[in-house]
Amino acid sequence: SINRFKLEVISLDTFMIPASKSLTLTDKIPNGNIRNYKMIVGCDGKFEYHSLLYFNVSSLPNNIIVANAELTLFKCDGFHNDKSVEFIIYPIYDHFSIYTTYFRIPSVDKFRGTRFYPMTSKSTVTADITRIVSSWIKNASSNKGIMISNVWNNSIASFGSSSAKKQQIVP
Repeated sequence: SINRFKLEVISLDTFMIPASKSLTLTDKIPNGNIRNYKMIVGCDGKFEYHSLLYFNVSSLPNNIIVANAELTLFKCDGFHNDKSVEFIIYPIYDHFSIYTTYFRIPSVDKFRGTRFYPMTSKSTVTADITRIVSSWIKNASSNKGIMISNVWNNSIASFGSSSAKKQQIVP
């Protein structure tokens, strides 16, 4: 008898998917939103800011297994070391558009939030969003985007948005 084995090779391809939409919502402008080259996240003691991002993953094969997915944000300010300031990324349940406002903020999946700590001296910060992206691959219609929030600390951070003029700083 001949012994055989089957070898399945997993291709570890890397895909870079830039954000195609971004928006900042704030109670400072409750009936509007902010759409410019940067997103603002956090709380300044008076107002809270939440940023929304959307990534079009429809070009990815639906049979892939996501080994690792990282969100890279390019910082526009907040270059200091304070590892106690925690931000959270949530998948959102509703699509957003230029008409989305703080008063019509999308609901989030609070059980699948991912924590990260952006207050570093580095120019970029990464967050592990593997669980979120894996769910988008398994069920494409679940991809409505993500919300980045921090309302527990009086800290504000701004990051490059999908509208950034320099492609290198688009999330």
